[in-house]
Amino acid sequence: MKLTVEERILIYGLQPEAGSYELLASFRLMEKDLRFSEEETRKYDIQNIPEPTPPVGTQPRMMVAFNKEVAGDYTKEIKVPARISSYLAEKLSAMEEKEELTPQYVGLYERFYLGKTNNGNNSSKQGKSDNGK
Repeated sequence: MKLTVEERILIYGLQPEAGSYELLASFRLMEKDLRFSEEETRKYDIQNIPEPTPPVGTQPRMMVAFNKEVAGDYTKEIKVPARISSYLAEKLSAMEEKEELTPQYVGLYERFYLGKTNNGNNSSKQGKSDNGK
């Protein structure tokens, strides 16, 4: 599956802190492909930065930033195991159900939950229709 810089960052951030051995081992293997090479880090200006406006009384969390103009349509082919695809579909669906989906995750939601490909066509995966919740 071809993933953009932003999609790789978002998937990396959706990794579970705890789960089954199968899920955690699958993420561990895929994590090697999600990571950015030194060349990608330099070319797309990928860096960890503190959260710009942390909630009052809390330490700023670290965020990953990159140069969207330079990254453009760059993608990297990454094998996403079926177990991880299922996990991401469940996680993104739960975010949508709680109305916690943010604009950054819409593309991943469409891809993993609704089964749409990069060109907007539905893949063989069934998802929820656009009409109902």
